[in-house]
Amino acid sequence: MNLQGGWAGDLRAWDVSDPAHPAALGGQLSEQHLPVRGMAATSQGPYLYSAELFGTIRVWRTSDGAAPMASGRVVSNQPILSLAVDPSSRLAVTGGADNTIQLWDLSRPRSSTAIGKPLPVGGVVYSVGFASDGKLLASGALGQIRLWDTSAPAFTSAYGLPVTGHNGLVQVLLFSPRGNLLISGGEDGTVRLWQTDPGRTFAILCASTGRAMTPNLWKDYVSLALAYDPPCGE
Repeated sequence: MNLQGGWAGDLRAWDVSDPAHPAALGGQLSEQHLPVRGMAATSQGPYLYSAELFGTIRVWRTSDGAAPMASGRVVSNQPILSLAVDPSSRLAVTGGADNTIQLWDLSRPRSSTAIGKPLPVGGVVYSVGFASDGKLLASGALGQIRLWDTSAPAFTSAYGLPVTGHNGLVQVLLFSPRGNLLISGGEDGTVRLWQTDPGRTFAILCASTGRAMTPNLWKDYVSLALAYDPPCGE
């Protein structure tokens, strides 16, 4: 099953068991009226989630061959622009126009609760995504991507500094199945690949710089904001 939603507030469900011939499951879902800015499904359990721009997260229960049924909702103060559910279906995250992300406990899917306070990102959050183990989260804002450690959700913290590269909004984030690669799509029309494995990253850096990373190369390949500490010699 797939959900389709948009700025007009319409939300429809599609049977995609035959990808070449998707079929609508009924008409517009009647409980949805406001602009939809995020949709996600649990991999374990019959639930779908839709997030409205003005802060409401709606819960839908699915069954084979039938349109989803409204099953609950959570009202947030966050103006929501993005939504993701981790692969274990234990966590959700919303990204907002208030420059924050908010984690949600899905242990009771129909009445999810916020975990801690919203976390500041440093820009409007247009995209979010979890790695396959659910312990790594990415958020995308204007020209930057931030990685988060969610292994202990109540103590979620950012990994290092934001990474930059896109000119404009980062609109899509997706991890590879093993979680060692992050794929981002931007408003600038580019797709970028990012290594999330430090060992592999250092190997690529050292190969690219001929195993001699000077301060100038450190500035070009890494960041002026990080102290010069070359992993492969000077």
